[in-house]
Amino acid sequence: MKERLYFTKPALQDEIRKGLREYRWEPLQGLLDTAETPAETPEELVHVQKLRQYVRRNWISLAPLKVRKIAVSSSGMGACESNHRIYSYRMKKQGRHWSRAGGTAMVKVITDIRNQELDPAFAGWTQGVTAPVSRTFRGTMRRVMRKIPFQTHVGIHHGRICNASPSSSAMGKLAKSFSTPAFL
Repeated sequence: MKERLYFTKPALQDEIRKGLREYRWEPLQGLLDTAETPAETPEELVHVQKLRQYVRRNWISLAPLKVRKIAVSSSGMGACESNHRIYSYRMKKQGRHWSRAGGTAMVKVITDIRNQELDPAFAGWTQGVTAPVSRTFRGTMRRVMRKIPFQTHVGIHHGRICNASPSSSAMGKLAKSFSTPAFL
């Protein structure tokens, strides 16, 4: 629209966009006729004609989704159309490779997270599923969850390096560093 009608006023361009959104052919034809009026050169007339042909050729595809009977949720078409970078960064980062099944599953998870549908999907998936709990599992969990009795600590072990060399040597300085507390 901007490329073809660069010579018209922005208000006329907005009216044509509105006509496309309303999906009514007759008012749109009148608006395109009006767009020919400010055209001063043959090139500008050709631009209007090309736009008219494009609209005529793609009229069915320009119909709103409701007119084409395509169900759309109130939140839009979803995450994939506008946020493809999320998928490409997660799927291709660090040279990752995916099998077809694994890649499909990851895309579904990312899409559900972006559309805030992951929790309801899991809630529906886990309904009616109950795993039998065995007696050994219960006993193991009780033992694990029991408090561990308090054990006294032995404390800090002190050690020293026997130094048979002068205290100014490297070995003497190392022995002195171990024997002197760090906070002094």
